[in-house]
Amino acid sequence: MPEAVERVRAGWGIIGYDVPIGRRCTAFFAWIMPQREHVHLGFPRGVLLRDPDAILEGAGVTKLGRWVTARRAQDIDIARFTALVLEAAAIAGIPRTAGLVRDR
Repeated sequence: MPEAVERVRAGWGIIGYDVPIGRRCTAFFAWIMPQREHVHLGFPRGVLLRDPDAILEGAGVTKLGRWVTARRAQDIDIARFTALVLEAAAIAGIPRTAGLVRDR
């Protein structure tokens, strides 16, 4: 996502990514949360993402957010993670009032 805007959100302990959705607007669509023992790649509207392999965590913890956790470099599936990032960016600008529901 070369057009994404990267911002450190120190209060949250994350690196956040916004995607442009208009001339002056951006929408928060992904985050990286590095921790000593692992790193999370997360999506504030992750509940809406396709997850056929059930790799997204967070159900029962957060209402909308979901994430994947990589404990080792080998845990990173570039194709799968790329698909999640692209889908998250695509839905980021859809208004919350659109009433989107993902069939599970």
